[in-house]
Amino acid sequence: RADSNVKFLSVLKEPCERFDGMQLDGLHTVFPRVLNLIRLISVHAPFYNSHEQLNGLVQLFTNSVLRRLRQEIDLK
Repeated sequence: RADSNVKFLSVLKEPCERFDGMQLDGLHTVFPRVLNLIRLISVHAPFYNSHEQLNGLVQLFTNSVLRRLRQEIDLK
C-alpha cells in the first residue's frame, strides 16, 4: 500500500514545488492542476478513494496556500 501511495502522490511533487517557488501573482495558475491531480488520485488510488482521505489532501493543499499567502501578505 505504501508503494501505491508514493506512486500516486508523486504526481503532486512538481506542481507543489513550482507553487512553493512562485510569486504571489502566479499562485492561481497552479490551483487547477493540483486540484485536478487530487481528483485523479481520488479516482485511481486505492487508499485515497474515500471522502476522508480526499478531504485530507485538499486540506493539506489549502494549508499550503494559506502559509504562502501569510508569507507574502502583511496582515498587521
